[in-house]
This record gives sequence, C-alpha cells and structure tokens, in this order.
Amino acid sequence: MAFSSSGTTLFIAFSDKIRENGLNRARASVYSIDTTDATAIWEPVGPLRFSNTGILYVSLKLDPQDAPWVAYADGQIAGGSNAVNGKATGVR
Repeated sequence: MAFSSSGTTLFIAFSDKIRENGLNRARASVYSIDTTDATAIWEPVGPLRFSNTGILYVSLKLDPQDAPWVAYADGQIAGGSNAVNGKATGVR
C-alpha cells in the first residue's frame, strides 16, 4: 500500500486469486482510489492479473511520478520444489 506524492490517491498491490486450468493461481493486480472523494470506488491500475505466473510476497513502491512498481516472488512449482525468482514490474 502506498499514497501518491500529493497524499490524495491510495494504491494497493495484491495477489488476485483466480482459477486457471483447474488450479488456483495468484496473479498480481494494482488498484487505486481517490481518498478525497467520498463516492470514489477502487479502480484498476493497468491490466488486472498482469503477472505471468503465480506469485508470492507482493510489495508496492511508487516512483517520483507516482507510477506504481510491484515486486513479487515468482511462485512457480518445478519438480516438487518452489522455485522463487524476484520480479519487478512497472504498472501504468
């Protein structure tokens, strides 16, 4: 979770669980909301479920232009062991 530089927009990144090919998967998604508008709703930022694989350990940071960057661990299961590779993705 992170606030924009103006402090008026709140961003969240999370693992968005879906059913895919008979398996439960968690893909990365980012949403934002205008905290100054009492009638505002959460809006997606960029494409939903943008990660290519299942993910673990989601983290969010905004750059100086308030573009969200998401870091996560690739949760691919290979040969019975969990192969974890760090990823960083910019979302606009």
